[in-house]
Amino acid sequence: MRIDRIKLQDYPPIKTFDVTVSSNIVIIAGANGSGKTRLKEALVYSFRNANSPLASISLTATREDEVDIWKGKSIQVTASQDCRTLREYLATRTKAQAYSGTVIQIDSNRAITPVRFETLNLATEDPDDQAVDYSWYLSLFTDRWGQLVNKIYKKAANRDQKINKFVKADPTKPGSEALATYPDPFIPYQDIFTQLLPGKTLELIDPKSPREFHYRTGNSDPMAFSTLSSGEQEVVKVAFDLVWKRITHSVIFIDEPELHLHPTLAFRLIETLKGFGGGTNQLILFTHSADLISTYYSTGNVFFIDSALAAPLNQAHQLSELVTKHSAVARAAGANLGLFAVGKR
Repeated sequence: MRIDRIKLQDYPPIKTFDVTVSSNIVIIAGANGSGKTRLKEALVYSFRNANSPLASISLTATREDEVDIWKGKSIQVTASQDCRTLREYLATRTKAQAYSGTVIQIDSNRAITPVRFETLNLATEDPDDQAVDYSWYLSLFTDRWGQLVNKIYKKAANRDQKINKFVKADPTKPGSEALATYPDPFIPYQDIFTQLLPGKTLELIDPKSPREFHYRTGNSDPMAFSTLSSGEQEVVKVAFDLVWKRITHSVIFIDEPELHLHPTLAFRLIETLKGFGGGTNQLILFTHSADLISTYYSTGNVFFIDSALAAPLNQAHQLSELVTKHSAVARAAGANLGLFAVGKR
């Protein structure tokens, strides 16, 4: 599933915002108060409440089963009108393991909160056997983090149970076969951690003693996750959130991805997320980062909100289409986007 068009009207401070997109990386830029977060909230609301959406949205199928369920290659969502096709389709997005063809929001509030660890025992179930409704990924990010950490520990505990049963069922089989049959579910998190934070390695976890994640820098002693910088913690949390369900063919809204991040780390996060799901997901970023805008400018799918324009004029401008005759718009873009150089042609 991919969004091809977004139209929102009369949702202050948005007056009229109408864009057509053609990429898996889309950037919606603008100054503080221009309406970026409001636009994101309207889109999330529209998916949560497909019976009364705030925004008009064009969706295109990216998988054959979507075409079958939709009975066509696209869905047209019209503001204030019930979209039964989308509503019924999203109701099927209840997955035990991989998530495909759904929508996810990562809001700007990603503050660190202490995790309350749950008690694990020999009867701990595999969290991947429990269905998760699509709306779980539309909840607030901070509400998901503590749950995710506990699910990771539950997954590890359940793996130990499966290995024990495997060995008891046939003690003649080598332990290596049991480990190969049930690989450590924490390894993908370790790999992503090192990809995001080169030079740092994430320690394996012990489900018998749930605690804060620990890592090493080179040959250092293990250090608590909370000793990472706020930016490092943030990129790891965002990536781990998406690793869990192995998300594919989904639309991911990220509000202020650059928050607390040095530009290098912000780029690394976005490039890492681009690779998730084999590159099948669509990332829609709401940002005022001149660095991100400059980096992805050439894709043509970078838009900024010109809050000075009055209705019925479209407040959305596509930066790659600005030419010399658009000098007024270029000045507006410069005022909105700071250091970014506009009107190059």
